[in-house]
Amino acid sequence: MDDEKEHFLTSSVRYLEVEEGLAESEHLSKAEYQLRKYCLKEKPAAGEFHTLKTGGSRFVFRITHVEADEYEDAYSYILYVDVGAVMQYSAYLNAVFFAVLAVLSVLVCLFGWKLGGYVEKAHESQKWFFQNVSHELKTPMMAVQGCAEGIHTGVLDPVEASGVILEEAEQMSDLVEELLALSRLESGQANAEFHLTDVREVLYDCLRSTEQPAEQRKLCVTPCFDEKPVLVNCDEVQLRRAFTNIITNALRYAKEEIQIECKADRGKAVVRIHDDGEGIAPELLPHIFDRFFSTRKGGAGIGLSLAKKKLCHCTKAQ
Repeated sequence: MDDEKEHFLTSSVRYLEVEEGLAESEHLSKAEYQLRKYCLKEKPAAGEFHTLKTGGSRFVFRITHVEADEYEDAYSYILYVDVGAVMQYSAYLNAVFFAVLAVLSVLVCLFGWKLGGYVEKAHESQKWFFQNVSHELKTPMMAVQGCAEGIHTGVLDPVEASGVILEEAEQMSDLVEELLALSRLESGQANAEFHLTDVREVLYDCLRSTEQPAEQRKLCVTPCFDEKPVLVNCDEVQLRRAFTNIITNALRYAKEEIQIECKADRGKAVVRIHDDGEGIAPELLPHIFDRFFSTRKGGAGIGLSLAKKKLCHCTKAQ
């Protein structure tokens, strides 16, 4: 027998004489003894290939008879190769392959399920969006059409009717502008110019721009700002628009008072806008910044979503 060390995947062909009592018998393994015993007992046909599984070995063998001549007696020997390790390794690879395949199948199914959920959600959001936007546009359009017909027929005073038309046209223009701004932000087309800015000054500008609607609703807007500057690196214009959207939303729902806090906290600017309105149901809070979500009947649900997009786009870490 060859005692050289070999790789388990490259087992060489060996031979073993069928008759016992040979010099190499003491070097035979238990599996090789079983192979010899099997050949002596079962006497498999010579010249054909056979297989035998014993223990961890799997032999592929062939028996060859050598006729007697003047130099030696007749004898038989076994040519064999042990492919047990190869078969076990192959079974292991098959198991690993099917395990990986099963995991990938599960991942693909989960991905497909999640993607399907996103597609369905996007479809529902789009459907809801078109319904809400069509309602938002239909209301001022009807008012514009009614005033125009009133002017045409002489039923309405042209000055008073034109004021209504201008107001409704402005409302439609604001809605279209919000849609375009949201589209630019999501497509990455909105450019931001970053400068070190005092957030308090931005909020003061927002308060000045919303002062008239606050007075019309007789609301008290109270700023509570730090005495020291609250600096952030941001696009001042976009940040002002984002805060204006949120404050305008608060003006819509407040009863008497709105408080605006601004302070520096551990290197960050913290802004809180409170109103004393009825508030939002707890189960709806996770969705208030979702696009097209609105708690107001007929609302397009764009304002707060747009404000969040602007805040993420126009600020960056110090």
